[in-house]
Parts: sequence; C-alpha cells; structure tokens
Amino acid sequence: MHRIIKSHLDSFVGSEGLGHLEESEQFEMFANYSTLSPKLIGGVDFESVTTGDGDDGIDGVAIIVNEELILSKEDADLVFSQPRRNNEVELVFVQAKRSESFDLGDFLKFKESVLKFITAEQYESNDFTQLNAFEVYNVVLINVPKIRDGKPSITLRFITTGVYQKPHAIERAKEEFIRQLEALSYFSNIDLEFIGRDELTQLWVASYSGVNAQ
Repeated sequence: MHRIIKSHLDSFVGSEGLGHLEESEQFEMFANYSTLSPKLIGGVDFESVTTGDGDDGIDGVAIIVNEELILSKEDADLVFSQPRRNNEVELVFVQAKRSESFDLGDFLKFKESVLKFITAEQYESNDFTQLNAFEVYNVVLINVPKIRDGKPSITLRFITTGVYQKPHAIERAKEEFIRQLEALSYFSNIDLEFIGRDELTQLWVASYSGVNAQ
C-alpha cells in the first residue's frame, strides 16, 4: 500500500480502535468514512454501512436523507411520515481496493452489483448491510412524491490507492454504466468517479479539518 495512505489509514484505525480487523476491512471502513463525511451533518456510522464477507462487489452502501444517514426501514418510515415534500435523498455505493491499480474486472463486478440492487424487486444477498439498505431503498421508492425533483440522486465511488490514468477500457465501461443508469430513469443526478490516493487523502483530511470537500 502507498505509504501516505498507509499512514492515514493507521491514524484512522488507531482513533477508531479497529486494530483487531484485517487490513482489507480497515481500508473499506476508511474509504466509506472518508466518502461519507462531507455529506453528513453528524458522525459517520461507518461500521453500519460497510459490507461483510457476503458482499457481491459493494464494499459500502448508504442512504442519506437531508444530510442524515438512514440505517433502518423504521427510520426511513419516520422521516417520510413528516409533511415535508422536498427531502434530499442520495444513494451512495463504494468499492474500495487496497491495490495501486484500477481493475476492469473489479469495476464490472461493482457495476453489476449496483444494478442488481437498484432494479431488483425481490433482492437476494448474503450480506446483512446490503439487505438492510435495500429495505430503506424500498421506502425511498414508495415516497418519491416527497423527494426533491421526484427522484433520489446516486453517487458511486471506486477507490484504490493508485492514480487513475483514465484507461480506455475502464472509461468505456464507465460511460456504459452511466448510460444504463440514465436509461433506468431512477435518479435525478448520477455522480460516478474513480478515486485514487490523492483524492482519498483530500477526503480524509477534510473529514477532520473542517474543509468542505467536493
């Protein structure tokens, strides 16, 4: 792992008491925490949005309503029981790899897993975090009349410790993924980015320095 990222990861692990976990799990939580921090008013419950061994290509999934993390169907029902009709809703999906390369196969696996989550009527998964998020997602779909622009937005982050050089094959896969998401007409905005070590460092530093990350 790149030494700068390793140092930041060690700082995160130490502050959160995660030394008992495998490095791969630590990095997934680190990536999820860094991705979500700029989007939330309160703290990030990174353990509740990080998938486990049963995941099928998604390392983090979160549903945010009005800058707050919604972690259960009951919480989602409560939010949408209010009279407000312009709720800001965002789905966030993360894939995090410790490698210093961006692998096309890993990205395609991520893509198919996200599409399965979005389009399934009866969702099947071996991972509790994904199943729980899907229950929240169903509540969101039922309540789209109470969402700003009539649709949620979606953010997707594919994260490694390398430098993204825009390889042709992966850029084509990215464009196809965006076309597929647009064709579904489920989202008011689609934000898909590849995050390398520099961008990840910026997100992490912003999470504790008060800097607004973009």
